[in-house]
Amino acid sequence: METEEKSIFDVITEYSVNEGLNGTLLQDEEYKEIQQRMDEQTEELDKQEFTGEQWLMIDGLVCIYTENGAHYGRMTYKQGFRDCISLLRELDLIKAS
Repeated sequence: METEEKSIFDVITEYSVNEGLNGTLLQDEEYKEIQQRMDEQTEELDKQEFTGEQWLMIDGLVCIYTENGAHYGRMTYKQGFRDCISLLRELDLIKAS
């Protein structure tokens, strides 16, 4: 199996998005409120009498939205990191290599 080599930037992003962010999110009141709303909506959805095929369609759509949100989060984190580097360079706090 071939493994793709990751840049240090990708490794930092992956760790920060997947590991480092969890603690911050769990302390964020808005995040907790959104999670509560999701739980309530899931309970309401579970009460519906969908067919197996309908549940598969719903699950497929939710998976795609989740995948899209995760990708968006990774990309925005990377862009924020790049913006920070640009700002530090502009302030002459770091030099371009």
